[in-house]
Amino acid sequence: MNTRLAHRKVELYVKKWQSKNMRISDMDELFRCYYSSVHVIRLPDKSRYQLLDQQRSELYAIIEQCCASSYKKKDTRMLPDVDEFGLYLSLAFEHFSHTLSEPFDYVQASMKYQPPPISMADNLRVFVRLVDRHLGTPGDVEKLFTRITGVVASSLLLESLRKRHFGTFP
Repeated sequence: MNTRLAHRKVELYVKKWQSKNMRISDMDELFRCYYSSVHVIRLPDKSRYQLLDQQRSELYAIIEQCCASSYKKKDTRMLPDVDEFGLYLSLAFEHFSHTLSEPFDYVQASMKYQPPPISMADNLRVFVRLVDRHLGTPGDVEKLFTRITGVVASSLLLESLRKRHFGTFP
């Protein structure tokens, strides 16, 4: 690609993000609009074996560091399981089959795959499933609801107060 043409494309991306009130003063800030991190390692030609080995070692260290960071996300349940990963991968392929100029929006894909609950009943159902999974009490309804009754009751009370559903007490 011609240097002038590449410079123009970069300027277009900078203007695009500046129109969205983003401050872009260097390439790192521009990359961060699309990626969480970018690592660049120059690999020399094959005749410089010692430098090539040093760069290979540096690349390997960066890959290990990124993998370790990824495993930390696993502990916070930010990584998808095998089925979700396959789904997001197919959504990404579908996205990039239509356009290469726009980045894949993981959040938008997540909302398409699993939209947020709409009603209070849906929210409570999701909450009960998550607590059941966390406590490891499959089938033990009494133990589950003993633990969550206070939270559910306060949620229902708060919802009724917000919507002004006042009733009479017997």
